[in-house]
Amino acid sequence: MSTDSKTNAPQLPHAESSVPRSSEVIKVCIIGDVDRREFQVVQQMFTHHNQWQLHRRFDDIQAAIQEPDVVQEAQLTIVLQSWSEQFVRRQIHHLIGLTFSNRLICFCGPWCESDGRNHDLWPDAIRIPVREASTYLNDVYQAIISKAAGLPPTAAKDEVFADRSSAIVPADALQTQKRSLTNAAVIGPDASLRRTMANVLKSVSVRSAVRGLVPLVPYQTVAPVQTPQGPIHVVFHDLDPYGRMIQQSIEACAQMFPEAKLVGVANMPDAGLVSEIADEQLDTVLAKSNLLADLLHWLKKNRLEEQNNA
Repeated sequence: MSTDSKTNAPQLPHAESSVPRSSEVIKVCIIGDVDRREFQVVQQMFTHHNQWQLHRRFDDIQAAIQEPDVVQEAQLTIVLQSWSEQFVRRQIHHLIGLTFSNRLICFCGPWCESDGRNHDLWPDAIRIPVREASTYLNDVYQAIISKAAGLPPTAAKDEVFADRSSAIVPADALQTQKRSLTNAAVIGPDASLRRTMANVLKSVSVRSAVRGLVPLVPYQTVAPVQTPQGPIHVVFHDLDPYGRMIQQSIEACAQMFPEAKLVGVANMPDAGLVSEIADEQLDTVLAKSNLLADLLHWLKKNRLEEQNNA
């Protein structure tokens, strides 16, 4: 698979998938243009982890449903959607029928991440933002090898939310040999959001300091800051409304907490915002509409990465 970009849209950096080492191999069908830049994480899945075997690659759904036996042989089918209404409803329903007894995922790129509000072609149980691919593929791999039942395509929104936010990270699971994600800062102009995130972090034993935007004074360097419990490991920064003040605050946070990962939080982390924040050194962006699940998945992903690197 080529790694050349086929889109000019700036993307957030993707971490490698954190699939654990195992001898079991999963057959995967890919539908869509995996060579586009936003789907780099899917390319890396096959490059870095031999647990995934590319069974067949199709350019579109129509080509896939013309070979039903091939699709049904795969344990997982991944559809890569780059723009809204790229695929037609009739073909989507046909594919769902073919893969009903296996697993089907549609990874949506940033240009169509808001389709859940504007379009209803894909069921909520199948549509996943591609920025969550690394963690989600790890969960799917574990579910397949353990023969756990997946959510049916007919699952309601509340069932999907409950399923994706059920993997609460226990406090001791955040501890690693090298470091621990136990000190956080929550920064932004919205006091209600700061309180909400602080409470969520507290529920998984992550201490957090909250404050408004950090001013960046011209020609003055922001001094590094530590808490009595040690350095800040992660900064959750509100990106709304994105503009000069937010940009300056993110820059100041990078100086104030030099050891921390910077994580953005936004109403709609779609292609428009991705383009605006392309120059920011953000690890990822969490969606406020799915804050609990996104936050817990990010914590879980980093715990797994630290364990693998330990």
